[in-house]
Amino acid sequence: MSYYVQSEHSIEVEEKYPISVYNWSSYECPPEDFFQSYGLPFPCKSFMVDIVLMNNLEEEYDIIASTHSAFSKNHADSFEANEVKNLGECNISLPEWSLAGDGYTVSIQKKAI
Repeated sequence: MSYYVQSEHSIEVEEKYPISVYNWSSYECPPEDFFQSYGLPFPCKSFMVDIVLMNNLEEEYDIIASTHSAFSKNHADSFEANEVKNLGECNISLPEWSLAGDGYTVSIQKKAI
Protein backbone atom coordinates (compact mmCIF):
# COMPACT_ATOMS: atom_id res chain seq x y z
CA MET A 1 0.00 0.00 0.00
CA SER A 2 1.39 3.41 -0.94
CA TYR A 3 0.44 6.83 0.35
CA TYR A 4 0.48 10.14 -1.43
CA VAL A 5 -0.15 13.20 0.68
CA GLN A 6 -0.55 16.70 -0.69
CA SER A 7 -1.20 19.77 1.40
CA GLU A 8 -4.01 22.13 0.52
CA HIS A 9 -1.82 25.13 1.27
CA SER A 10 1.84 25.94 0.82
CA ILE A 11 4.01 25.73 3.91
CA GLU A 12 6.50 28.56 4.16
CA VAL A 13 9.75 27.23 5.53
CA GLU A 14 11.96 29.59 7.48
CA GLU A 15 14.44 28.74 10.21
CA LYS A 16 12.68 30.79 12.86
CA TYR A 17 9.32 29.05 12.48
CA PRO A 18 8.70 25.47 13.58
CA ILE A 19 6.61 23.40 11.20
CA SER A 20 4.08 20.90 12.51
CA VAL A 21 2.38 18.38 10.25
CA TYR A 22 -0.72 16.56 11.49
CA ASN A 23 -2.23 13.61 9.65
CA TRP A 24 -5.38 11.67 10.49
CA SER A 25 -5.77 8.20 8.95
CA SER A 26 -8.63 5.78 9.23
CA TYR A 27 -8.63 2.17 7.98
CA GLU A 28 -11.46 -0.18 7.19
CA CYS A 29 -10.25 -3.76 7.12
CA PRO A 30 -10.46 -6.88 9.27
CA PRO A 31 -8.54 -5.99 12.47
CA GLU A 32 -6.06 -8.88 12.18
CA ASP A 33 -5.18 -7.78 8.62
CA PHE A 34 -4.03 -4.35 9.79
CA PHE A 35 -0.30 -3.68 9.76
CA GLN A 36 1.49 -0.35 9.48
CA SER A 37 5.20 0.35 9.37
CA TYR A 38 6.67 3.83 9.00
CA GLY A 39 10.19 5.22 8.85
CA LEU A 40 11.02 8.91 8.98
CA PRO A 41 12.28 10.15 5.60
CA PHE A 42 14.13 13.06 7.28
CA PRO A 43 15.39 13.88 10.79
CA CYS A 44 12.51 15.01 12.97
CA LYS A 45 12.53 17.04 16.18
CA SER A 46 9.30 15.62 17.58
CA PHE A 47 7.31 12.64 16.33
CA MET A 48 4.23 11.16 17.92
CA VAL A 49 1.62 8.62 16.84
CA ASP A 50 -1.67 7.91 18.59
CA ILE A 51 -3.42 4.66 17.69
CA VAL A 52 -7.03 4.17 18.74
CA LEU A 53 -9.33 1.20 18.21
CA MET A 54 -12.93 2.22 17.58
CA ASN A 55 -16.35 0.57 17.45
CA ASN A 56 -15.71 -1.54 20.58
CA LEU A 57 -12.78 -3.39 18.95
CA GLU A 58 -10.79 -2.86 22.17
CA GLU A 59 -12.97 -5.52 23.82
CA GLU A 60 -11.56 -8.25 21.53
CA TYR A 61 -8.23 -6.91 20.26
CA ASP A 62 -4.91 -5.49 21.52
CA ILE A 63 -2.63 -3.02 19.77
CA ILE A 64 0.91 -4.33 19.34
CA ALA A 65 3.42 -1.54 18.68
CA SER A 66 7.18 -1.10 18.63
CA THR A 67 9.78 1.36 17.36
CA HIS A 68 12.89 0.77 15.29
CA SER A 69 16.05 2.63 14.42
CA ALA A 70 18.19 2.14 11.35
CA PHE A 71 21.26 3.48 13.15
CA SER A 72 21.52 2.22 16.71
CA LYS A 73 19.89 -0.10 19.21
CA ASN A 74 20.33 2.50 21.98
CA HIS A 75 18.44 5.09 19.96
CA ALA A 76 15.66 2.60 19.15
CA ASP A 77 15.30 1.66 22.81
CA SER A 78 15.03 5.27 23.99
CA PHE A 79 11.45 5.75 22.72
CA GLU A 80 8.47 6.09 24.98
CA ALA A 81 5.73 3.66 23.96
CA ASN A 82 2.66 3.42 26.10
CA GLU A 83 0.50 0.44 25.31
CA VAL A 84 -2.73 0.73 27.28
CA LYS A 85 -4.25 -2.71 27.64
CA ASN A 86 -8.03 -3.12 27.31
CA LEU A 87 -8.57 0.55 26.43
CA GLY A 88 -7.72 0.30 22.75
CA GLU A 89 -5.24 3.19 22.78
CA CYS A 90 -1.49 3.37 22.21
CA ASN A 91 0.84 6.36 22.06
CA ILE A 92 4.30 6.21 20.50
CA SER A 93 6.72 9.12 20.92
CA LEU A 94 10.15 9.03 19.34
CA PRO A 95 12.93 10.98 21.10
CA GLU A 96 13.75 14.57 20.21
CA TRP A 97 15.67 14.74 16.94
CA SER A 98 15.06 11.23 15.74
CA LEU A 99 17.08 10.30 12.69
CA ALA A 100 15.93 9.40 9.19
CA GLY A 101 14.95 5.73 9.17
CA ASP A 102 13.69 5.70 12.77
CA GLY A 103 10.06 4.69 12.97
CA TYR A 104 7.44 2.30 14.24
CA THR A 105 5.38 -0.76 13.42
CA VAL A 106 1.82 -1.42 14.54
CA SER A 107 -0.46 -4.43 14.25
CA ILE A 108 -3.66 -5.57 15.90
CA GLN A 109 -3.92 -8.94 17.61
CA LYS A 110 -6.91 -10.84 18.96
CA LYS A 111 -6.82 -10.99 22.76
CA ALA A 112 -5.92 -14.28 24.35
CA ILE A 113 -8.85 -15.97 26.01
